[in-house]
Amino acid sequence: MGSGQENRLTVVFLTTSFPRFAGDFAGTFVYRFAEELCRLNCRIEVVSPHNPEVSPSTPHPENLKIRRFLYTWVPGGPRLAYRGGLPAQLKGNPLRWLWLPVFMIAFFLSGLAASRRAHLLHGFWLPGALVALLLGATRNLPVVIHLWGSDFKVLGLPIAARLLVPLLRRADTIICEGEPFAQSLEKMGFPENRIRVLPNGVDLDAFSPQDRAAARQTLGLPPDPLTIVTVGSLSPHKGQEYLIRSLPEIPRSGLMFRLYLIGDGEYRPQLQSLVDELKLNDYVTFAGTKKTDEVPLWLNAADIFVQPSLSEGNPNAVLEAMACGLPIVATRTGGLPQMIEDGVDGILIAPASAGDLARQIIALMQEPDRRKKLGANGLHTVRARYASWKTQAEILKAMYLSLLNPGSAT
Repeated sequence: MGSGQENRLTVVFLTTSFPRFAGDFAGTFVYRFAEELCRLNCRIEVVSPHNPEVSPSTPHPENLKIRRFLYTWVPGGPRLAYRGGLPAQLKGNPLRWLWLPVFMIAFFLSGLAASRRAHLLHGFWLPGALVALLLGATRNLPVVIHLWGSDFKVLGLPIAARLLVPLLRRADTIICEGEPFAQSLEKMGFPENRIRVLPNGVDLDAFSPQDRAAARQTLGLPPDPLTIVTVGSLSPHKGQEYLIRSLPEIPRSGLMFRLYLIGDGEYRPQLQSLVDELKLNDYVTFAGTKKTDEVPLWLNAADIFVQPSLSEGNPNAVLEAMACGLPIVATRTGGLPQMIEDGVDGILIAPASAGDLARQIIALMQEPDRRKKLGANGLHTVRARYASWKTQAEILKAMYLSLLNPGSAT
């Protein structure tokens, strides 16, 4: 593959989630891979659903082109993407299944236009993977698919396994984030030689321990109360409801605290109503979305990080909190048990358990030495196991080149 513009490696990313504006958490890891690949002299075309919240002024690398496809022309029509993802949208309203074929056709047609100059297709999540496979057959292009924790949950359903697994096995390479997911793929009959494990990257330069008092001063936060932070889109599957429901137990234990929810989303009105109902306005702040360079400050200003998700993949927010030396309380779901060893570099609890959350948060608030030890262990884990986004993108590019030039060394 030459280095000239005409020979530049061109890859089409097909994804149902991609950041819509600066500070958006939707599909951030897809963006980070695209960003780093562009720095490695690749050309990336992203095909993703349109959304009213998309900001056309959001800066991105010169080699990155984004196509947002429309799938409804009806004012106030159904939204199948974002807001917790496609599975959550379909589960929330079964009538949206009727709109799914329109969504997938629009996805395919936009991908067809984007792939005219492509050397390779990369589909993220099940919808992107299926569109990538169809396009690969149409364009005669290699196909890489990237599957996450939520996808494995769907593939565990008998009807999905029968219908989708035979199609997905046709991919040239199947990427997942950890060995347990790779083992699940092997049990489903995926060829072992096509499975690749590629964890997300972590920006260890940006996310590192800083002075807590200085971080709070920079953000204008009060210096005294113990501070809890959670980072992510405000969606039902992220479980913030259970975190909020756990909070009344804390002041009853004689402890003062403040919770900051970093992020925004469609579930914010319901969460705000719950805060009002439980009379927690003096304890909870909806801090909204933050620019990438602000998030490390918020993490370093905190004492405890909570990931209360009901379902999850391998959330980068947890890795970033660990990289800042924060003790983690997280639910035992998706890839989180592979990221965190319970009692060593974090605490794992059952999902949807406000009682367990309250007990573990209170225990950590009362034990500063334990907070310090868990945070130190988590920092060591991240630095030992995870590489930078640049390194992971280099590995991904090598995978691409090995498919395009099977006889060459990578």
